[in-house]
Amino acid sequence: MSIVYAVIDTESEGFVAKEREGACAWCVGALLAHGTWRAENAHKAIPNAEQCAAHYGKGTFGAYWGGLDRLNKKHKETFTTFAVGYLARQRAAEGRPIEMTRAEGAWRFCRDGSTHGCVAPFDAANAAHVSEVLRVFFSPDIVACGIVLCAYDARERTMQVLSEHYAVYRPSAEHKASVVARAIHGLDAAALGEGADVAALYERLSEIIERYPAVVFVAHYAPHDRGVLLQGIDNHAADAAGGVLDPAQLDGCCGCDGSRARLLRLRRELQDARRWTCTWQRSVLLMAGACGRSLKNFKLPTVYEAVAGTPLLTHHNARTDACACAVILCRLLGCDDRAVRGLMGEAPV
Repeated sequence: MSIVYAVIDTESEGFVAKEREGACAWCVGALLAHGTWRAENAHKAIPNAEQCAAHYGKGTFGAYWGGLDRLNKKHKETFTTFAVGYLARQRAAEGRPIEMTRAEGAWRFCRDGSTHGCVAPFDAANAAHVSEVLRVFFSPDIVACGIVLCAYDARERTMQVLSEHYAVYRPSAEHKASVVARAIHGLDAAALGEGADVAALYERLSEIIERYPAVVFVAHYAPHDRGVLLQGIDNHAADAAGGVLDPAQLDGCCGCDGSRARLLRLRRELQDARRWTCTWQRSVLLMAGACGRSLKNFKLPTVYEAVAGTPLLTHHNARTDACACAVILCRLLGCDDRAVRGLMGEAPV
């Protein structure tokens, strides 16, 4: 009997857990790039503004933001309010003012520029308004994904590659580019502009589950990839609903059309933690236990080099990282990894 694994790696811009940082980093970059840093009074409104701009210019904004958060939480809140307010002013100048509407007990964002049904304008002092703007602009957009579909034969201890997939996806219309993220994954605006609609990824994942009902998804840090996929599905479903999504629809498909029902079925399957294997967690247990080896860290390149004996080149390319994760999975299962190593262009050893 074989087990089918879908080894996956996603590259994204913006993270749910760091949406405030994403908003503020984008805001600082936009103000500096447009030469409006002082015109927008950023140097007065943002705590430690000049230090912030200096860090951004050196590409170390994350270090600045981390220090800001640790030293003074109020600074972080003030910074976020300023950044979100700037987004609101920008949208108003474009003739697409940010409006909010209340539906099913939750504030929702009107993205069509219409005020019909909107009972209150955007208010930077309203935490619910700020949270929704951050979600729309800075929740993660999947910009690339690599999937290695393989079958493990436990009796023969072999891994067969069934298929391999890699694609780049266009960011959403509301997406604000992250200079830091793009420097990491190496995809520029031109490449992303030619990418596919992310709906194609959800369709592919649905097809995998339908063809292999017991498939197990694998990622090197599964909580991240799982979270990005789930948030992406939520945003995609909200977009399809015109910006308003009844939270109850996430748990049922009553009244949904065929495509919506299919999308929400995929969400329920991916939400099930039993469908996921995390090679980071398993590597920690293996190295600390049976092997008795210690590594300086358990990042993908470190673990890959430890098990494969060669460095991982082009890290943060979703295809390469998915293949590397598949190699690690093979070693964790104690099986032959020659088929997977072949995908990476390496001579089997």
